[in-house]
Amino acid sequence: YNRLVSPNREENGRFGHNVYITDKYLAISAINESVAASGESSLASAGAVYMYELNERNEWKFKQKLTHSDRFQYDYFGDEVIISGDDLFISSQNKHIGDKKMAGAVYYFEKQSDGYWIEKQKIISPDRAHRDLFGYSVDVQDDILLVSGDWRDPSGAGYVFIKSECGIWVYQTKVTAFGELAGPHSKDAFGCWLAMSESYMLFGAIYDDNAPGKEDLYESGSAFIFEYDGFDTI
Repeated sequence: YNRLVSPNREENGRFGHNVYITDKYLAISAINESVAASGESSLASAGAVYMYELNERNEWKFKQKLTHSDRFQYDYFGDEVIISGDDLFISSQNKHIGDKKMAGAVYYFEKQSDGYWIEKQKIISPDRAHRDLFGYSVDVQDDILLVSGDWRDPSGAGYVFIKSECGIWVYQTKVTAFGELAGPHSKDAFGCWLAMSESYMLFGAIYDDNAPGKEDLYESGSAFIFEYDGFDTI
């Protein structure tokens, strides 16, 4: 086995808060680290993500430290980390967007031919509001990106983006629980955790009391499954 520690260790840095691994790449977040990738500009709990690459001797070697372009204190960059091919998504659910505190954001990085990752886009909610926590959970399938948010109630929602021909992630639709499935108070935290496959989207709702035809039980929780074949079928 191999044990990894942050190349730029900080007290209370929380290296290992989130991790993601593929056959060739490894991402490890340290949401409480304060120093930028340049080694300068210390901002409390701005966050960082460390990228490793598997070499020809099957050893994980440190490649790059990533921090975001508009970093600020208590962004907690690295809440969620996911790699899909040459695409890397890193969330910052605490990120302030304008005057919307903790609205949240997801940062998209693309791997270059030299193996280094470059920030390409900051993805935000189309209907952002205070304490949405956009980016609490993230998943990607091919060229479809699913991001949770809208926790202001906290009712919760999933936001769907697709990758355009020019490589930009474009908002498509918002997915929510509906009708009696949403529960009487709509405070289910729908999408707190989410996942997707080629045909399905799965949303956890940890605070859901309601199960149609059954007794309401406080925060008993549920999971919602949506089948889709194009965005107009969700």
